[in-house]
Amino acid sequence: MAQGRRRSFGSIECVRHGVYRVRWMADERDGRGYARHSLTRPWTRREAARFLSERQVAHYDDAPTMTVSEVAERFWVPELEDRLREGSLKPKSYEHYTGVYRTHVEPRWGNVAVTGITPLEYQEWILTKSKAMGVRVQVVMREILRLARLYGLVGENVAMSAYRTSERVDARSKAVWPLSECADMADALRGGVLEVPFVMQAFGSCRVGESCGLKPGDFEFRDVGGMTVACAHVVRQLLGGSGRRIGPPKTKASARWVVVPEPWSLWLRERVSDAVASGSEWLCDDGLGGVVGRGTIDSAWRRAFARGGALSGHEAAPMRNLRASWRTNMRSEMHMDRDLLEKMMGHAGRGVGEVSYFRPDVDVFAEAIACAFRGYGHR
Repeated sequence: MAQGRRRSFGSIECVRHGVYRVRWMADERDGRGYARHSLTRPWTRREAARFLSERQVAHYDDAPTMTVSEVAERFWVPELEDRLREGSLKPKSYEHYTGVYRTHVEPRWGNVAVTGITPLEYQEWILTKSKAMGVRVQVVMREILRLARLYGLVGENVAMSAYRTSERVDARSKAVWPLSECADMADALRGGVLEVPFVMQAFGSCRVGESCGLKPGDFEFRDVGGMTVACAHVVRQLLGGSGRRIGPPKTKASARWVVVPEPWSLWLRERVSDAVASGSEWLCDDGLGGVVGRGTIDSAWRRAFARGGALSGHEAAPMRNLRASWRTNMRSEMHMDRDLLEKMMGHAGRGVGEVSYFRPDVDVFAEAIACAFRGYGHR
């Protein structure tokens, strides 16, 4: 049986003749923070004792620390909540900061000790983000590590330094915008050519072409438990390219009802009323009786992210990412049923039961959306 001798700093264990295992507690700057370490080598007991002594000298001042997620949950989020109650932080700002943390910071740094973040790794991570998002994640990390330093968990806030951000905007970006950010973006686009397409994608699951090909007669407005929802029947789409060609939905399952909650349903009701009053055939009207072309929509979207544009400061990504944002937000923030969301997106589903027998209608969609958003405090 292996014999071991425990010391105040660590222990030495004889695994077999001529082989010793040394264990010690230290912060080895490997991202785990103050943790247990072990090393087994062909040693004499004297050599093993010398190694353990060297580790003790090197880590004499080490102390237990916390991970980034532990600091965020114990100190940062409560501080935001205090500011929210005091009125020094707006509700949408609170949702924005916590959304950036959940989507971008926590997946990379959540399980890393605050003492284990190296400037080089941090810089490389910043460069994987777009320029706008690189700035925003630094704001969140700077505040979390500020609290870690305040409470003596780390000697230096590595996020306080000036780091280089990427200039890249990936045309195939996988970025999604949190629900609170979509609300901010919608406010910035209200009244313009992008209002209806944005709302129908970010809050109604539409594809780009579907959101541009709607007519006033496609809409119904219902009161569901005290909330007005906009129900739109998707039966066509504005095809891509520079023209204004109208075609059928992408697939048979794509012909469906989509539902938009308040307050954006109220915006749509105003646009529908205006279109009916003016005799416009299309909700996205070009002012001459025709539908606004996809080229115009795409150009307006790119300009919105340019300096001085309505969406300047937000992470730039293709408009189609709004639909992915809707799916992500409805599941992660609204906690809606996956199968129902698939049907709401116009997907046939998987498996015989979902494809052939699960056929929710507009009433089910309307009730589900109203129920999910009834307690959503974005305003």
